[in-house]
Amino acid sequence: MSPKKILRSVKIIYYFMLISPAVLLFFLFLSPAEKIIKDNLISVLYIGVLLIAIIPILFVANWFINKKIEKIISEKFLRIKLMEYLKIKTLEYALYEMTLIFAALSFLIVESFALQIIFAILYIFFFIKRPSVEKIAEDLKLNSEELRELQ
Repeated sequence: MSPKKILRSVKIIYYFMLISPAVLLFFLFLSPAEKIIKDNLISVLYIGVLLIAIIPILFVANWFINKKIEKIISEKFLRIKLMEYLKIKTLEYALYEMTLIFAALSFLIVESFALQIIFAILYIFFFIKRPSVEKIAEDLKLNSEELRELQ
């Protein structure tokens, strides 16, 4: 695979994983299903448990991904760096997508404006992670020759 194809693959995977939770949420809003939890106290507890589950996942994912990227920086060949980067980013995007889907599915259980805010914050956080040539060059500490080959 050429570096440009690898970059395109990273972008395709990212946008697919970014769009899928939004589509799921759209259909969940259209569904006439009755919410399971209607009590406010239990809703607050559920949202607290949701946050306790999601926040460590995001921090561990970020730490784990950064450690993996640090390992591939020393690789000599750009294609190998980019293939490893593609694997790592696919895992990262899957973790973020999982948290978004978990938050979206929570709408089936609890009807709460706080869940909408949590989903929006997670979605914005995931959107900020979108791949670009500059971001990849910064992550992998590419030299000018490797950067030209990527562009």
